[in-house]
Amino acid sequence: MKKCNIVYVGKNRNGTDRYWCTTHHAPAGNGKGEKFHTCLAQSNPATDVPQDSLTVNLQEESGNIALWAYVPAVYDTAKMDSAFGIRVQTGNEADKFCHLLQITNGDQQVSFDYTAAVSYLASNILNQKTAYLECPHCGFPHLDKDWFAANPHKKHLCSGCGRNFYEKTAEIGNPIIKANGLFSEFHFPANFVKATRKLSIKQQDFPLGISIWGFNPAFFCTGPETETEGIHVHAYTQDNSRPVIDATYSEVEIDGICLDANMVQLYMAQKTLPYLKDQIASVKCPDCGTDLFETGRQSCLPSTQHVCPKCGKEIKTRRKIVASPMPDIIERLKGKTNLPLSGQDILDVCPQLSEW
Repeated sequence: MKKCNIVYVGKNRNGTDRYWCTTHHAPAGNGKGEKFHTCLAQSNPATDVPQDSLTVNLQEESGNIALWAYVPAVYDTAKMDSAFGIRVQTGNEADKFCHLLQITNGDQQVSFDYTAAVSYLASNILNQKTAYLECPHCGFPHLDKDWFAANPHKKHLCSGCGRNFYEKTAEIGNPIIKANGLFSEFHFPANFVKATRKLSIKQQDFPLGISIWGFNPAFFCTGPETETEGIHVHAYTQDNSRPVIDATYSEVEIDGICLDANMVQLYMAQKTLPYLKDQIASVKCPDCGTDLFETGRQSCLPSTQHVCPKCGKEIKTRRKIVASPMPDIIERLKGKTNLPLSGQDILDVCPQLSEW
């Protein structure tokens, strides 16, 4: 690892000196004014994750190009190794996966990583507008992740130089937006159609497990591709590399348990935000028995105060949570199979989300 370049970048909230490593884009102080000899990146295991890279040249690709953030399934009992990362589909070639992607068009280029793709997924599904922001001090492209990818804000901490900068309006920064703007001549607007097929299965019929995702639209596409909105299901019988079911459905019923497409999609996005870990919980109205499903701003702001959408009863929980039927549905599905859940967390595949 390269030698740290630690510089003074201003004051902490408590008035003490603050230090930053411009080499590894990481804090280099203890928050009490003490300067470290090496930055936090030197001891952070997330820093050691290999950044396998891929370059896509828009002038050389003959077919359509589409990009997604491939994230863990919301329910997964399939015993298979998944290639997580930015999913790159080019023409008729097999899909590729990478953690660092560069898109080029002549002398123009944009680079972003898997962390940016996952953060964009969360912002997009939560209906939060993202923007391309650059630090006015050093010009470093700004990425808002975790809590900051879900909540627009005016004050931003540049990971490049460690200094704060301010925007006139509350925004969420993501370098992916530069690709959509810089390569607008190639970028096609999204074209979505809702799934019409329904699926009803039993887990016992798929001994190698099933995997379930919510709708995850491509964040960049160069052709008029049509994407199907719904619940995407993989189900395996004999070969865990070839699912016998690989399709998107409007409604899915598994062992008599019904899944709602909007709930599954929102839960998938919530699972990509580390600050919401263990804060999504199922709540029933004590008066009418309705399962609470909090959407909009409530879907990413844990609270102890909740309101039943059916009868209007005010419900108070002991700890701050976001109400969703999904945790209870997952537990019920687990009770219908002997296969273990994969237990894969977003930080297992994208540990950089936990960085400063």
